[in-house]
Amino acid sequence: MALGALVLWILGWSAVTQWAPGEIDRRLGRPYVALFYLVVLLGAALVRAWQYNRRGQTIREGVRADIARQRERRELRNQARQAARALPWLADKRRHPTDWPGVVITPAPEAPGYFRGGYDVVLDAAGETKVLVASRIKRLTRLPMASALRLIDDAPAVVLRVPDAEMASAAKSVLEFAGATVSVTDPDAGR
Repeated sequence: MALGALVLWILGWSAVTQWAPGEIDRRLGRPYVALFYLVVLLGAALVRAWQYNRRGQTIREGVRADIARQRERRELRNQARQAARALPWLADKRRHPTDWPGVVITPAPEAPGYFRGGYDVVLDAAGETKVLVASRIKRLTRLPMASALRLIDDAPAVVLRVPDAEMASAAKSVLEFAGATVSVTDPDAGR
């Protein structure tokens, strides 16, 4: 379903931006190409107004909500980028996260390298963007995509164990930016 919609969107976009203007220019002339783009823009504005109306918003309220949503996304992205600086393996693609002392990927007590100290980054829920969250898990842990998707299916699951709180909050913000619900637990606090 989603692939079919994507193909239709790509075909429609190429028709609007390439084929139709060329045909209009060839048959009617350049002024009608400008008129065509004006009609397309008006159609896009009508669709947007219809979407606002479906949400029970006026156009002004809808635009303000869109701007607020964009601002919130931008702030989350900037926070995730700032926090990601605390995770050194994100900057150095040649090194694996376990090269740093105290970092364990999807820790389990029977796994080699397991230790009691540190902070667990727990994926509670993936949210609506499962594939985006899986790609962030893959980036954080260097696990294959299939393993990252399995972690999402097994949620709540420990994704990563890091030695300090700064790294844990950085990994949490990277996953939260992707739309996941994440918590950080201190295994030592339970004792």
